[in-house]
Amino acid sequence: MSAIDVEIHGGDDWSPTSVVEDLEGNGLEDGVPEVEEVESGAGTEGIGKRKRRVGERQGEMDDSPSKRGHGGTLTADEMRQLLSQPMMEMKEAWGRLERRVDKVEGTVAGQKKEIKAVHARQKVMDQQLQGVQAKGDATSRRVDSVEGDIASLKAKIDEINLSRGGETGEGHPVDPWGDYLKNKNAMTNGMAQGM
Repeated sequence: MSAIDVEIHGGDDWSPTSVVEDLEGNGLEDGVPEVEEVESGAGTEGIGKRKRRVGERQGEMDDSPSKRGHGGTLTADEMRQLLSQPMMEMKEAWGRLERRVDKVEGTVAGQKKEIKAVHARQKVMDQQLQGVQAKGDATSRRVDSVEGDIASLKAKIDEINLSRGGETGEGHPVDPWGDYLKNKNAMTNGMAQGM
């Protein structure tokens, strides 16, 4: 801070947020700094620049509500009122955000319950599948055993057929009972003829 700033603002304890009680006597009239008019010399005006009138600067200051000096300085109540509006908006926005977060948390909690139910069903289905696989393996072993038994029975039948003479040269199987009946009939007929 320069020496002039310290004198204007009241020493080292000045802060930009402090409320100024008296603006008279420090070069500020109605909160607006006085503008010194400078004589323009030859060549100070550039191309495209225009001269400003002293009143024009004051008019610009009156356009902005924050730069108006006729209302005096802001009091603490006015400052609170100015700051309370954004604070209320922030509180409303925060409330909306909290409601949205609560809604999302509720949805997530519901989804967690659904996921637990799905996991429980999946576990039961896995156990049932393991049981079916075990039964399928046991059935497969039994089928293999039955196939082996059938193959051994076929082999025994073939052995029996071969031991009894098997098939005749004509490709017909030997029929011992049929042969017996033929022989018996032949004997009976032969005896009947011989008598």
